[in-house]
Amino acid sequence: MRRLRILHVTSTPRGMGGVERLLVDMAPHYDLTQFDVRHCNLFDATGGEGPFPRALKATGLAYVGIEGLGQIVAPLVDPLLGGNLARYRSIRAATLAEAILALAHEKARGRFVHEWPSLERALKRQAFQASLRQQVAVE
Repeated sequence: MRRLRILHVTSTPRGMGGVERLLVDMAPHYDLTQFDVRHCNLFDATGGEGPFPRALKATGLAYVGIEGLGQIVAPLVDPLLGGNLARYRSIRAATLAEAILALAHEKARGRFVHEWPSLERALKRQAFQASLRQQVAVE
């Protein structure tokens, strides 16, 4: 009888979150005579040597590292991420650096979590303020 193939796909860059822990906990319970179980992490930043890949390999299950696939897939998936999912959109490193600089120049107190929409707004505010300064300089 042919084994049923199962591929679990996760997207945690480092460490182990709840889903990864669940997959590691489930690993010893698969009947490997009936199932061919593999795990893949789209955004593995550890080169397959992080806590999740090591824990899976210790159980004897296969881990498939597809390092960088997220960089290929992200431009195709980003337009589909709307509403509450917009915060998961990808952002280029140069754009992120610009947004961080723009936010660093803002006068705000407290702690903030900046996700894709807030980074985009910070860049737009910075561009708007720069255009106002240019208009003032011209007049």
